[in-house]
Amino acid sequence: GNKLRLLWASRIEYQKRSDLLIHIARLLHEATIPAHIDVYGTSVLNDSSTEFFQDIPNLNFKGGFNGLTSLPLQDYDALIYTSYFDGIPNVLLEAMSCELPVIAPNVGGIDEIVVDGKTGILLPHELEPHQMAQNYVTAVRRIIKNEVTLAELSAGATHLLSKQHAPEKFASAVKRIFIDAAQ
Repeated sequence: GNKLRLLWASRIEYQKRSDLLIHIARLLHEATIPAHIDVYGTSVLNDSSTEFFQDIPNLNFKGGFNGLTSLPLQDYDALIYTSYFDGIPNVLLEAMSCELPVIAPNVGGIDEIVVDGKTGILLPHELEPHQMAQNYVTAVRRIIKNEVTLAELSAGATHLLSKQHAPEKFASAVKRIFIDAAQ
């Protein structure tokens, strides 16, 4: 009877596909899947409206935020991330470091940190909004059916970050760059 609490936190811009949240929420609602999405963000370029988030029962626009860790992360089961293109988004690294499992599309460098079923749920990328939304719904179903467990995803993500993205790994990589440049 518990609802899966999903967090979306990013810029509300065309690139980030925030309009996809409407499709995802509606499909979840139509399928009577017990999931709710809270949306945090603002438009940096002021070219996006938040009015389209209104009147959807399982979607709640919360407004702007000051960094992911300023949000009540303990209230959420997973972070959903939408984007047409990206590198390795900081918000995904931050969520994973806070043990918040990630559901994200396979665009840019995301597959370097989100390994499907191990460190998060990696979705096939689709340009068509309805099909992409359906991919997110399928991911939520995987969680509800315990095909993947949130605890295992969190543990896998933490392990990957400590192996690849820990501060000492960064310092070592920067040091190698300067050593190579000096030679």
